[in-house]
Amino acid sequence: MSSPADPGSQMRVSGGLLTFAPTTDKATAAYLSTTNLEAPVVKIGCRWTFLPPVQRPAPAAQAGNGAVVLVISKGIQRATPQLVPPYAMHLVVTAINWNVSVKPANPTVQLEIIARGNFKDPLVSDGSTPHEISVRISGSRMTIELPDGTSRVVNDPRVSQWQGNFATFELYSNRGSTDTRGGFSKVWAEAGK
Repeated sequence: MSSPADPGSQMRVSGGLLTFAPTTDKATAAYLSTTNLEAPVVKIGCRWTFLPPVQRPAPAAQAGNGAVVLVISKGIQRATPQLVPPYAMHLVVTAINWNVSVKPANPTVQLEIIARGNFKDPLVSDGSTPHEISVRISGSRMTIELPDGTSRVVNDPRVSQWQGNFATFELYSNRGSTDTRGGFSKVWAEAGK
């Protein structure tokens, strides 16, 4: 799946990484989702590298931070938006910070951030340094192993109430062609039985 207005947002393998090459200066995203795992997702994670922008930003501007996103949802669809709420978890990681949100089934309600943090030192965005994040879910509790080596426990009843059987791995850029991009080298999801 990808942003329909940007053909460059199709995921592709480049240099051994699953990435995208946005052509727009607008927000764009690419998605890789599992099929129905037949039970709620209890583990999810990825290993990725931050890649340079597709185009150099104008001399007065700097490259923005693209993001990798992990989502646990009730479903997926071929239409936009691809993810079907509710979301038990919507975890966004940039080079400078992270946040985790939940979203109810009502599509008009926005994501609600339940935890966030900044990295003491920005994650390296040199096109070769790997980063890893993983999440374990038990009931309403999620344990997030962050790429800076720290971990965070988040407890919210909606994580359990809105559990989903679909895991999605997303690459996102606010300014597609001039933001850094993520490139996945490994993704994983496990359902509880």
